[in-house]
Amino acid sequence: MRCPQCGHENAESAEACEECGINLAWAAENVKEPCPACGTENAGFSAQCSNCGYDLDRHREKQRQEEEEQRRALERQEQAQDAKLAAKKSANSALLGAILGFFVCGIILEPMAIQQARKVKEVLRPGEPGYSSATAAEVIAWIGLVLWALGIAAQLCNIMSNS
Repeated sequence: MRCPQCGHENAESAEACEECGINLAWAAENVKEPCPACGTENAGFSAQCSNCGYDLDRHREKQRQEEEEQRRALERQEQAQDAKLAAKKSANSALLGAILGFFVCGIILEPMAIQQARKVKEVLRPGEPGYSSATAAEVIAWIGLVLWALGIAAQLCNIMSNS
């Protein structure tokens, strides 16, 4: 016998559901499910409508699939929001690295800031919080990297001219 409350298939002689423990005789009389096609009240988890023959099992499976898809969509939406929040924090970090690179270890910090800013811009769209910080970080880092390279080149030229 199928449990009207949880749908578990029990032995015909079972008095209580092996899955949820409900009294099967009571549940069969009290747990009702309306047919979506004709509105007839059927015993819970009936395979078909007692009036029109509508396939209630297929209907429940379709509902379960729709609920699962909604749950997955919500989960994807939450993951996207989490990724955007992390990207926003990363944009600020890239900007800080680009500015710091102007003064200290720019040959190392500036490429890191450029890479970090580009990753942020893959996640965020123009106009979203953090996108402009990532753009600023990338521009500042490129300028800083060029200045550091020119500074190193100038020092090398100075060393070579003194030799």
